[in-house]
Amino acid sequence: MADAASLIRPNGPIRNCDSRHPGYKAVASGEDASVQHKIVYAAAAIVGLALLGAPAAHADPMRCSNVQKSCLADCNRIPDRASLTTCITNCGARQAICVRTGCWNSGSNRLCNLMRQ
Repeated sequence: MADAASLIRPNGPIRNCDSRHPGYKAVASGEDASVQHKIVYAAAAIVGLALLGAPAAHADPMRCSNVQKSCLADCNRIPDRASLTTCITNCGARQAICVRTGCWNSGSNRLCNLMRQ
């Protein structure tokens, strides 16, 4: 009976894998690996410099009128039409306070530093 090693490797130990598997590549030598690392580092540096030079995107400033539009849109979602007028009145009162102080207080949230327009 044949031993287990001869069943696994019928032609003996594989010494030259390149001849049997042409797509197989051996681990890069020290010089090749060093060049590959330098290329990766250079690419990372170029991407980093490009990101540092990119202009920042600034959002439009929040305005009291924008928050009031949002408040009125929320009022329109209320299914109970009896409380709709109360909601609209509250939005108007909050708008007046916001124009005076620059802060919108919705009860659950307080937004400050809004443009008073």
